[in-house]
This record gives sequence, C-alpha cells and structure tokens, in this order.
Amino acid sequence: MWRIGLLVILWGAWGCGEKPDELGPYVHRLSGLQHHYETLLQYDKYLHTEGMTTQANDIAEVLKAFRRDIEKLGAPEDKRILALHNEMLRSFDEALRKLVEPEFPTFVPNAQRSVRIVLDEMQAARHHFLRLWERAGKTEEFPLQFLPPGGGAAAAPAEAAAGESRP
Repeated sequence: MWRIGLLVILWGAWGCGEKPDELGPYVHRLSGLQHHYETLLQYDKYLHTEGMTTQANDIAEVLKAFRRDIEKLGAPEDKRILALHNEMLRSFDEALRKLVEPEFPTFVPNAQRSVRIVLDEMQAARHHFLRLWERAGKTEEFPLQFLPPGGGAAAAPAEAAAGESRP
C-alpha cells in the first residue's frame, strides 16, 4: 500500500511541472512575418494614391500568402495565444471575403477596406501580445513590430509606457 502512495506522490510531483513557454517562441516566429505586414502597408499606400491603384491588383495573393504563413506557425496550446492566432486568421478570411476582382469598379474601396481590416487586426494582436509579454514578466525586448503607419519604432516605447499605467 505504501508503494502505491509513494507512486502517487511521485507521479503528482512529476506532473506538476511548469508549462513550457509558448508565448516567446510564438511571438518570435510571428515577428518573422514582418515583411508581409510591410508589404500590406505598401499596398495600402498604392490603394490611396491616384494612379497607383493598379499596383495593388494582386492584393488577394498577398493576403493569402500572409494568412498561409500565419497558419504555418501552428496552433498553440495556450488558450490566450490560440485565441489571438484564430482572430488573426479570421481577419484574413473576412478581408478576402470583402475583396472583389480588380476589374470591378468597386475594387479600390473594397481592397482598401480589406487591407485596413488586416492591418487593424495585426496592430490589435501586437497590443494583446505585448500585454501578455508584460504579464509573463519577460525581460527581453518585445520583438513584434506591427505598428500603425507612421508609428515607427518610437511608438513602441510610448505604447509600452501607456500599457503600464493601466490597471
């Protein structure tokens, strides 16, 4: 009987280990997709500049490639990270649903709206990942840079300072 008790205690102690850190590796892998985000920012400029809108005719392919690379990151186990992961994917689905063919007269406003949906979601995801990063007590620099247009690197410390003042 004491052997069973000892086994239960050892099994319980072994099973109570810490969960592996998923936030750090996921955010680092997501930050590797910065080039897709910058491409979307460039397409947003094309769509808002008269005479350059034809440069954005392949926006659907750009959105699909970005979505595919986010899917390749894999679904994390942590429910908060998984929720953000799924929300990012849903924003791409919504953006692609609203997109029309380049030959349609409403292509430019629909494409602007689609790009804005994804850019806004990526900025919101960055903010939520930053909050999770702070709550986890990570001391290394936050690697994700999905900043709003014109935000630049100077917006990151200001956002972090604003986030710290909230309860």
